[in-house]
Amino acid sequence: MASSSVSWMAPDAPLGRKLIGSGGLVLLGFCFLAWPDLLMRGSFVERVTHDHTLPVTAMLAVTLFFIELGIAYNRRQGVSPGRRETVAAVMFLLILEAPILMVVLPEFRQYRLARDLVAHGVSTQARLVRTMGTGCGKAACSDELFYSFTPAGTQQPVSGSVEVTHSRGEVDPAYSYAVDTQTVPILYDPQAPGRSMLYWQDRIARRASLRDTLSISGILLAIPLVFWACMMAIGLHVMRKKRRKQDEEAG
Repeated sequence: MASSSVSWMAPDAPLGRKLIGSGGLVLLGFCFLAWPDLLMRGSFVERVTHDHTLPVTAMLAVTLFFIELGIAYNRRQGVSPGRRETVAAVMFLLILEAPILMVVLPEFRQYRLARDLVAHGVSTQARLVRTMGTGCGKAACSDELFYSFTPAGTQQPVSGSVEVTHSRGEVDPAYSYAVDTQTVPILYDPQAPGRSMLYWQDRIARRASLRDTLSISGILLAIPLVFWACMMAIGLHVMRKKRRKQDEEAG
């Protein structure tokens, strides 16, 4: 009776329950990321496969898999304390880096999309459908522009959206243009019209820069890595001090 109440996240939970629980969490994450695509016209499959939904969901699944693998390894008989500590340290790093990777992966997807659109994208003026404020911080606010357009040579309208950010007191020029003209300048992929981006000044060109993408991603990934290294250094110092004290007491 007691075993039936064990959470799937508990270290001693049955493997089958862990797999079901992890699969349910991954499915929940996928639904959370994919539901906005259901509200737009056009191919749902096309948008889901080309935006950040699949890579972020895959990252969540891989993270859960390795965490469970580490827990299972550390519960094995005969594993030395040193190896247990190493596995725990790697799992801690993975937990720290996983949320950052979920941000970095979409950045690389945006880089690839921008690169493709620069190479063979088609420009058009999409119709502004509506705007929606998505949040405000201390220094800036962001709004989502929802638009619709009909690709050349087709009769099927396609929907899309883009987020614009403006500092407090200074509205983004692209947002002002869209609201004033009720149009959104975009570049879209003629082979997959659901792939589109705001076509304003040099924004797509900056997105298509691998150097800019790597520099931003490197900074984001370095923050938890530095924190992890500091925590490991402090932990090793405390452990060595504790072992030295134990040796002195034993001697």
